[in-house]
Amino acid sequence: MLPIGAAGDINRQLLFSELQSVLAAYEAMLHASEPASPDFIRLQYHCNALQISDWLSNVRVEKGLMPHRYWQNHLLSETLFKDGQWQLRPLLLPLLSACVVSAAGVAVRQRVFAADQVLELPQIPAEQAQQYLAQLSALLQIGWCRPLPFQLKIGSLALQSKQDERLVSKLAQKFHGDDFNPGLLSENLYLARAYQDFTGFWSDEALTLCQQLLAPLLTWLAEAKNANANTNLGAADANA
Repeated sequence: MLPIGAAGDINRQLLFSELQSVLAAYEAMLHASEPASPDFIRLQYHCNALQISDWLSNVRVEKGLMPHRYWQNHLLSETLFKDGQWQLRPLLLPLLSACVVSAAGVAVRQRVFAADQVLELPQIPAEQAQQYLAQLSALLQIGWCRPLPFQLKIGSLALQSKQDERLVSKLAQKFHGDDFNPGLLSENLYLARAYQDFTGFWSDEALTLCQQLLAPLLTWLAEAKNANANTNLGAADANA
């Protein structure tokens, strides 16, 4: 819900301008590509005792390029990079899709159209993708047996913040909340049932889980950001 009054009008204008920009970029992509034939691809990958199965839908191929380059496009209304940090929640599906696609040997890239940028995710090396998925499935099976001290916002903040003596207090404030913002503990009943306070939640195991689950994703995002920056520089030089 938008604020009322002048602040609401400013927010509305900003939101509309961001959406117009991303929709224009998405429309340009549609004109420069065409649906693949077929426009969906069956995806299957076996990992430990788990089988990952899905359909890659809305697969498109760029016109006039040989060999063909296949893309699965994600249209999002969220901002991906805010206050110097990646917002990981809207990026989880594209990142995991890129990982599974690479591990299964399917030549489909992932591209994200968001309010603040168009992000082309890198082609993740198959061995790295397979190792990450094996680790993810192993932790999933452990999580079925007992609560794991992991929460996405806490983990993202822990790995993307300055590593100093104030970090733990910043994480605790995010966990419990303050006079202005509700904490994660009040919003997540599962978290509140398993961990009554931040001291019981945050531990060496919690930090290790953050690194295992999120560090590879942040590495791939950094690679994507650098690759996109180089592409933009190359286009600027060509137009100069």
